[in-house]
Amino acid sequence: MDLGLGSHPWDDEALRAAYWRSFTETRAAIKASPGGRAQEILDDLRLSFEIFGAAVDDLLSACEAHRASLSDPRFFDRVNEAAQERAILAVRRGTFCAAASALALVDHSRRACARWQLPGYRERVNAEFAENPEHRFVQGLRNYVSHFRPSSSTWREVTTYGPAGRRETSFVLRGDELLAWDEWDSPAREYIRNAPKNVIDLESLFRGYRERVMQFQRWLRDLVESIARLELAQYRHYKAVIDQLASWNSWNLVIQEFVLKRNLDPYKYLNRYLTPAQLEEVRALPSQSREQVDRIIELVDRHRACAYSHRGRSQGEELRMAVYRAFGAAPADVNG
Repeated sequence: MDLGLGSHPWDDEALRAAYWRSFTETRAAIKASPGGRAQEILDDLRLSFEIFGAAVDDLLSACEAHRASLSDPRFFDRVNEAAQERAILAVRRGTFCAAASALALVDHSRRACARWQLPGYRERVNAEFAENPEHRFVQGLRNYVSHFRPSSSTWREVTTYGPAGRRETSFVLRGDELLAWDEWDSPAREYIRNAPKNVIDLESLFRGYRERVMQFQRWLRDLVESIARLELAQYRHYKAVIDQLASWNSWNLVIQEFVLKRNLDPYKYLNRYLTPAQLEEVRALPSQSREQVDRIIELVDRHRACAYSHRGRSQGEELRMAVYRAFGAAPADVNG
C-alpha cells in the first residue's frame, strides 16, 4: 500500500494521514526507517545486557542459597538428597546461562559495530575483551559447557574456616579439570593456569566480568546515541506522533462508546491503570473534582492523548472534557 509518506523527513500531517490508511503499515514503515533500525539495535543491546545481568544474578543467588543451606547440618541428611541435588543443579545451571548469555551479548555488540563506524570501538574492545584473558576464559567456558561437558564434573564447593571459626564456602571451577579440554585458546589457558590454588571462584569471576561489561555497554550505548543522534530523534518523533494519535483514538472510543454510553463507573477500573501508591494519591484529592481527574489523566495518559490536536481542532481537549463527564466532575469544575 502506498502510504503517501514520500522521502524523509515525514511531516506530522503525512504521518497521521498514513495512520488512517493503515496503522499497521505505518508503524512498520517507522520501524524500518534509519532511526527505527538504530533504535532496534539499542533495544537489542539493552535486552541482551539485561538477560546477561539476570543470568549472573541467578547464579549468585543460587550460590548464596546453597551456602545458606550448608549451614544447616540436617541439609546433609539422606532425606534431603533431592534438595541437595537441586541446590547443586541451580549453581550449574547459573554457570551455563551466565556464560552463554555473555557470549550472546558479545555478538549483539558486534552488530552495532557493523552498522556504524564507531570511533574508538575496536581499540576499547581489544583492551577490554579481545586481549583480556578473563574474557577469553568466559568465552571459552560457554563453549566448554555447551560442547564438551556440563560444569557438573568441574564444579566443586570449597569450605574454609575464617576468623572465629566462621565457615566460608566458595563455588569454584578446578583448573586441572578445565584443562582436560584441549580447545581453550592461549589467553584462556593462561588464565586457568594462573588461577590461585588451581581454582576459579565463580562468584568473583562473574561479579567482576559483569562490572566490566556494564561499563562497556554504557559507553557503547552513549556512543551509538551520539553517532545516530539525528536518525534516532527523527524516529522517536515519528513514533510519538503515531502513539499520540493511536492513544487518542483508543481512549476516545473507550470513553465515548463504553463509559459514557453504558454509564460505567470509571473509578471501579482505576486499579487496572494505577499503582497502589498512585491510587492513594488520587483518593486523597477531592472526589469528582477537576483537580483529581486531571491527576488521573496525568498518570494514565502516557502518550498525551488529551493534548492531541489536528488542523486547528483540539480533539485532545474534547477528550479531556469527556473524561470529566465520565468521572462526574461538577459542571462548575469543568467550566473552570
